Amino acid sequence: MKTIMSILAFLVYSTVYGQHKLPATDNQQVTHVKIKATIIGFLKWYKKEQADTAKKPYSITKGGYPDTTTDFRIDTAGLEIYLKQFEKTGYVSETYLNSLRLYFKRIDDELKLDSRHRQELFKVDGLDNDWVLDTFEPEIILNHIKEGRFDKISSIYNKAITRFRISNLVQLLFTLTRYKDKWLIDYIGYDATSQYSMARQ
Repeated sequence: MKTIMSILAFLVYSTVYGQHKLPATDNQQVTHVKIKATIIGFLKWYKKEQADTAKKPYSITKGGYPDTTTDFRIDTAGLEIYLKQFEKTGYVSETYLNSLRLYFKRIDDELKLDSRHRQELFKVDGLDNDWVLDTFEPEIILNHIKEGRFDKISSIYNKAITRFRISNLVQLLFTLTRYKDKWLIDYIGYDATSQYSMARQ
């Protein structure tokens, strides 16, 4: 009987006091703070990176008009240098980097089949917009970061999704994965559930 009472007393003590290091609500708050810091940090970095684009010593594309002897293609070496800049920020995951690689591979595959690139300048779908924010007007996001609000954050284990609302028209969605103690961005898109959303235009 004493043994049973001792076990019960130990279980009660463990339940009440043993998990007192960090309450679940604090865990969630810490998680949300880290997620917000990742997203805001990334957007601020990307705004600065966009402003400095002209100074970059590499190009994502190569060849083509007016050099009629070369094909207009994606420069894979330049692309990897570009992606390295993203990796160094510590804000994005390998999943995100691979999605950008795939994005440019699709463009390159289409360019292989297009014979116009030696004879003329032409618009290349996917290269004429901001591919990171998937818009022709990245300034409507990057110039209004301070006005944005996180109105939804959901996380479970090492995955999270959040909505960053800048206006009724601009509602960014981010998915993230936790690696050790950091949250890294896997995907950036738009919430198209609102009838006014930019993604529905």
